[in-house]
Amino acid sequence: MAPAAAATEVEVDAWAARDTSGHLSPFTFSRRASRPGDVKFKVLFCGVCHSDLHQIHNDWGGSIYPMVPGHEMVGEVTEVGSDVIWPALST
Repeated sequence: MAPAAAATEVEVDAWAARDTSGHLSPFTFSRRASRPGDVKFKVLFCGVCHSDLHQIHNDWGGSIYPMVPGHEMVGEVTEVGSDVIWPALST
């Protein structure tokens, strides 16, 4: 029997800005499945800094909505791809 095909996309729940108002609301989107060089993690906490606010409000132009802001995260590693060699993980 052949192995089952790996999922090509996964659904993700997030909070998104849908316009320049700055209001964030629940948002579900699809992203590609993890690859051998990826580390997957569950976001536990996420900061929104001044750069994110400028992006949300389209202060610099070029913002695309819906937008999931935040790039400073704390999380829990849930999957490590077979090609990942750094960082070393301990259990």
